[in-house]
Amino acid sequence: MKAVLIGTLVTGYADDIAAQVKTPWTLTQLPDGSSPEAIAAALIDADAVSPIGWTPTMPPAPRLKLLQVAGAGTDAVNMATVPPGVTVCNAFGHEHAIGEYCVLGMLTWCHKFHELSRTLDKGFLSHEERAGLVHHDEIGGKTVGVLSLGRIGKAVAEKAHALGARVLGCNRSPLAKATGVDEMVPWEDRGRMFAEADFVVVTTALSAETKGLVGAALLGRMKRTGVILNVARGPVIDEDALYAALAENRIGGAIIDVWWSYPSADKPEAPPSRHPFHKLANVLRTPHSSGWTLGMRRRRAGQIAANLDHLARGEPLDNIVRPPTA
Repeated sequence: MKAVLIGTLVTGYADDIAAQVKTPWTLTQLPDGSSPEAIAAALIDADAVSPIGWTPTMPPAPRLKLLQVAGAGTDAVNMATVPPGVTVCNAFGHEHAIGEYCVLGMLTWCHKFHELSRTLDKGFLSHEERAGLVHHDEIGGKTVGVLSLGRIGKAVAEKAHALGARVLGCNRSPLAKATGVDEMVPWEDRGRMFAEADFVVVTTALSAETKGLVGAALLGRMKRTGVILNVARGPVIDEDALYAALAENRIGGAIIDVWWSYPSADKPEAPPSRHPFHKLANVLRTPHSSGWTLGMRRRRAGQIAANLDHLARGEPLDNIVRPPTA
């Protein structure tokens, strides 16, 4: 059987998939820049395809049975153009890495890690100088609010709780209290969570309903010292409202890993935002890399390999996003 891996991001999993798949598969790799002709030739006899997205311009794939998205988000998949007999699945394995990233961000913020590191540029501080410093803080005893308790949100809650934080969870659908969550806050009362939290971690999936969900009203409920972390999708937070709240010091800060725009073929130099977040001293920024660990790569490749095995054996598939349609 034949699986086609489309895009450099996905072909990077090829060796790990090959090491973990147990049934006979041929893996065809099409990195970024592959020609439309090469993609068309590869898909014509493909049983499975693993891309990041699926667009209306994709060529015919008459044998296709599985569209295995090589990530959790499916917002780049145009479901209406996926052939009707194809099952769409996604893959995870990033929740542990992103959970650690969020804790790292909160610890870095509390302990003023970067600021203290830079003090050594001037040499060691004397006892008198240390005594005069504003003491750095601890995550223990802080309140951490987690907006959406999916896989990532649950990982954040568990790890923050283990460090002594009080964890508030808020989820759109009813959910029994998850491990590490001290209190579940009703979705309609999420403003209270924003008001009580020292750190708000946004892990909400992007949809028409959640675009701009965190806007001026919710940001206005936060403490002046409160810090918001976004590891979901950029547009879940209103771009203008967040920049204004930070620039005017109405909230303490932000740790941002996901952005409102990304480079593309037609805009290779596209900035991550139309606002100069990079000029704000109260922002820590990373390039959508929070989940990109070696452990994530092995776990995600294992999930893709497992679904290839399931397909080859006629077994039920894992992580189905859309079953085949008539």
